[in-house]
Amino acid sequence: MKYLLILLVILAAACSSVPENLKKPTESVRSARDQMQKGIRASLQENHEQAIQHFQTAYGYYTQVDEIKGKIRSCLAVARQYLLVKKGDLAEPWVNNAKNLITLYQPELQSSLLLLQVEQLFISGQSDSVIKLTDLKFEASPEISGQIWAYRLLSRDRLRQEFEDELEELESAVDDMTDLKDDNELEDPYAYSYCSYLTGWAYYANTDFKKALLFYNQAYQTDRELENLRGLADDVFGIAQTNERLKAIPEAIAGYYRATEMYRQADRSAEAEDAEFRLLRLKLPENDARAKLQELLKSTSSELLKIEIKSLLEKPDSLFRQNRNPD
Repeated sequence: MKYLLILLVILAAACSSVPENLKKPTESVRSARDQMQKGIRASLQENHEQAIQHFQTAYGYYTQVDEIKGKIRSCLAVARQYLLVKKGDLAEPWVNNAKNLITLYQPELQSSLLLLQVEQLFISGQSDSVIKLTDLKFEASPEISGQIWAYRLLSRDRLRQEFEDELEELESAVDDMTDLKDDNELEDPYAYSYCSYLTGWAYYANTDFKKALLFYNQAYQTDRELENLRGLADDVFGIAQTNERLKAIPEAIAGYYRATEMYRQADRSAEAEDAEFRLLRLKLPENDARAKLQELLKSTSSELLKIEIKSLLEKPDSLFRQNRNPD
């Protein structure tokens, strides 16, 4: 599990998980939403300083029309970015402002603070504390609830514990978000996309490949609507990996090819190399596959990938013909 990569996605989702009060947005609110979206995209690209600027600008726009939930949302978004770059002293006033606004005006949003606590415990590697903190009952929107259960599931996985209960709760939150999406009431499509993806990943880990495929495809559809390249690349890779386990080799080859392209476009070289390796492995014993594996062996900086490529190239072509034509 690539925890850092998944963390970037879930933190970006958390930045947009507090709904606004205004049903008919003013010009300031529309500008604030635009800045929030730009901030989320910058965060996904790990450009945290730029994300901070966008979220702070959004806070200013929300303040112009006294949109309390928007102010809470942007406050927490700024705080998350400062915490990601280990500037807790700069995050503190933004967290305190959000706490004050929630206590005075929106006590039903206490779960937003719980999510922030859970995030920081997870980032610092305190998986036991994540589980203890979330043992307590909490009330939250499906978007926030799904993210809290996601952290709990990932914490279980880190501790090499089973996560069936967490997966059940996560799937329930995803189902609730699906209903909201169908009714055009979903506030946070990024949370929906991420939670759908993680549900797919969890079912894949539990070898329930048909359900994994279902949720990966659900995430894929949402990420396409969001034009979220980073999420799309992970979705396509997950779908390809699942198709491979289901012996749908042509579909897996096509998926790995697309994932390789997407990862390269997203400047994620390690993931691009992994996808390309899986693609070429499935294409063996074709001549060009061996040649391209040799090229990948020379270009990669990953020692683990080098070992895998060398091991693969030492095997005879007859073995791959047998694997491509199972009984």
